[in-house]
Amino acid sequence: NYTPEGFVEFPVSSSDTYLNMRHIRLGLAHTSNGQGTNEGVDYADPSKNPGNRSRNINLIYTEAAFQHDTLLTELRLYAPLPGTAGDEDNPDIMDYLGYTSIKVNYFLGYHMFTLMARGNLVTGKGAVETTYSYPLIDDAYFYAKIFSGYGESLIDYNNYITKFSIGFS
Repeated sequence: NYTPEGFVEFPVSSSDTYLNMRHIRLGLAHTSNGQGTNEGVDYADPSKNPGNRSRNINLIYTEAAFQHDTLLTELRLYAPLPGTAGDEDNPDIMDYLGYTSIKVNYFLGYHMFTLMARGNLVTGKGAVETTYSYPLIDDAYFYAKIFSGYGESLIDYNNYITKFSIGFS
């Protein structure tokens, strides 16, 4: 998935609550998988035609971030960009991705742990993801992730999957 985005962030320096607000962000994001359509392709063997694999979504969002010591919490609300829902390759994607998300980042020394949950309260679909990273050398980090739910990849956004990934970032 590719997600270029533009946003405006308004820093906030609040220290009057337990979770101090750090910023409010307003943004526009385009997420796509970079695949084209196969319309007009004449395959002799229909089983070799994967069909339309193009997936994309244009979203507007607002986010609020809060921090307490080494705990950072981000709350985000999404909506499809008005006027583009009928043009999408996947008109039901918001049923699976949802309109809300919460992400919690916790730093313990050089260790970083995250927990993200997002979903659609009406359909009951969504996802949960947890990650761990640790710096190895210079700008190289060990990275591990567990994902369970819908939308880990746009190509199969409507399939429920559970997946473990490990690597470097």
